[in-house]
Amino acid sequence: MFDAYFANSQWREARPLAAQFSSTTEDFVKPMLDVEDLWGRLNALGVAEVPPGLTVPITLLGEVAGQELDMEEWHALVVQLRAFADDETRAVSRVKRSRSRRNFLQEQAHSLMRLYRLAMPAALPSGNDLQATLPRVSPADTGSTPDAVNASAVYVSGAESKTVYDASTAADLKEYQLRGVAGGEWNEDDAVTIATRLPADAREFVVDFGLTQPGTKIALKVYVVTLTGRERGSAPMTVERA
Repeated sequence: MFDAYFANSQWREARPLAAQFSSTTEDFVKPMLDVEDLWGRLNALGVAEVPPGLTVPITLLGEVAGQELDMEEWHALVVQLRAFADDETRAVSRVKRSRSRRNFLQEQAHSLMRLYRLAMPAALPSGNDLQATLPRVSPADTGSTPDAVNASAVYVSGAESKTVYDASTAADLKEYQLRGVAGGEWNEDDAVTIATRLPADAREFVVDFGLTQPGTKIALKVYVVTLTGRERGSAPMTVERA
């Protein structure tokens, strides 16, 4: 619209630059508010100032958020963006608190099991049947941890990515798992299992995960999982939607 109706005017030079997709919420909000201010000024132009062929108030043509927008609806998007950012901040904080509580409970359980193992021989006579119920303080040895496999991942189209991987040499191989995290940085605590393949399956994953729009990134790993529950992940891979 600016190129068509305001090519040689002060209005065209006043256009704000769009933020990068990886920018912070406020980096998005500022240019969006600048757009809103500029939009309002254009809507307030007198009849003699409106270029031929342009109608005010201006409606943003094309689909944005699934609809055509006027200035008030654009402002509602700004408010919604800030609300989503606040929700994300609170969610991240809740996750951190939950992990802290989990770690605290695990430490408590470990201490209590150690104390129980120490107190049992003193509280019961030798050979008592309950002696056989003593819990392990550490996990039982369930075999060796498998070697990681080489893997690579690429963007395909839409929201799809493709990951291929080498065969595992583990004798007790159970399956391969593709795990992922939204965003370009791998975080073990946030990873989710996206798909599973059996040893006889084709060694590739084509999945629709996390790449919701251009510029979005995901981090992926291929895990080798054995029948005894041991596992090891590949080096992390980052995929970005074009």
